[in-house]
Amino acid sequence: MLFEKVEGKADFDKNLVNYVYILIRKDICPNQQSVQAVHAGMAAIHKFGNLKEDTRLVMLSVQNEEELLLWKDKVDLNGLNNEIFFEPDNNTGWSSLATAPISYKDGKLFKKLRKWSILEAI
Repeated sequence: MLFEKVEGKADFDKNLVNYVYILIRKDICPNQQSVQAVHAGMAAIHKFGNLKEDTRLVMLSVQNEEELLLWKDKVDLNGLNNEIFFEPDNNTGWSSLATAPISYKDGKLFKKLRKWSILEAI
């Protein structure tokens, strides 16, 4: 069985699993935020692979395209594989960024960003 239903949180060692971090712009409409996050995540997994059953997903918010591009530079400077997604529709531009699966230690780069929340998106 690939997935097993578990009551509550599943036990895991955060230092042994990989994480995909997705940065999403808060200044685009809420229903598009989730779509753009999926676009970036799919592009990153397609490009880098390495997705395992225990890979965790962390969705984070950035204010706008300018901040997203600043984070793109920071992620590149730290040597983390990533994929940024450009949405041509409605002049959206660069909409979201996803890392390749990375370690918890590497993910500490993002500790200053807020977790994405649908409640904040509305």
